[in-house]
Amino acid sequence: MQTLIGRLNRATAAAMAAVACNDVFAEGASAQALTQLEQDLNTVLPEDFKQWYLAHNGDAPEQQFYLLAGHDWLNVDEMREAWHGLCEACGEDDLADEGFTDNDNGVRPVMWSRQWLPFAEDNGYYLLLDLDPAPTGTYGQILALSGDGDPVSLQAASIRQWLEEYVTGLEQGLWVFREDYRGMIRADELAQYEQTEHDRSHKQAYTHPQQWQSDVNKKRLFRHKWMIWWHKWCPKAALWMPLFKS
Repeated sequence: MQTLIGRLNRATAAAMAAVACNDVFAEGASAQALTQLEQDLNTVLPEDFKQWYLAHNGDAPEQQFYLLAGHDWLNVDEMREAWHGLCEACGEDDLADEGFTDNDNGVRPVMWSRQWLPFAEDNGYYLLLDLDPAPTGTYGQILALSGDGDPVSLQAASIRQWLEEYVTGLEQGLWVFREDYRGMIRADELAQYEQTEHDRSHKQAYTHPQQWQSDVNKKRLFRHKWMIWWHKWCPKAALWMPLFKS
C-alpha cells in the first residue's frame, strides 16, 4: 500500500507541475482518530483504507483543488460530518426502494445505508466505502453515489484496486490537471467539453448576420430552382407551392 501511496503523490505532483502548490495532501491521521471513527460507525475499516489515511488525512487544508479523481478528499472529521449529514437527509434507517434495484450487482438495493462511508465529494456526488455489501459484493468495495438519484454504481472491489486504477490513469495521462476546472479531470471528458465549446463558438461565428444571410439566400435559390423543376414535371405541384414560401 505504501508503494501505491507514493505513486499517487508523485503522479499528482507531476500533473500539477505548472501550479505553485506546496502541500497537496495532508499529513496522516492518527490511529486514535481512525479507531474513534470505527467506534462512531460501529464498524471495522479495511486495513488498506486505514493505511491510506495514516499516510494522508485527506487534502491539505490550504489547497482548494479537487485532486482525487476530481473530488475533494475528505479528512476523518469531514467523513464523519458527511456521514451524519447523509444519515439525517435519508433518515435513520436504510431506505429500501424498488427504484434502487437498478444499483450495480453487489450493491444493496437501497438509496442509502448507514454502513456507507463517504470519503470523497464533488458537489453532491460521493465516493463511498461500502461496509455493508450485498451477498455478491465485497466488504470495503468502492461505490459512487450520485446527487441526482441515479442508481448507486460499483467502482472497484477495494480501495487498493480503486487507487491502482486511478493512479495508473494519472501516470498514463488519462487524468489531467486543469486549473480552470479546479482540479483533475478525465482527458476524454475534457476533450469533449472543449469540442462542445469549439462547436458553440463556431456556431456563433457562423451565424454572424452577413454570413447567415448569405447562406439563407443560397438555400432560397436552391429551393426556388427545385420548385420550378417540380412544377414543370409534376403539374399537381402547384397545390404544394404555398407550403414552401419563405
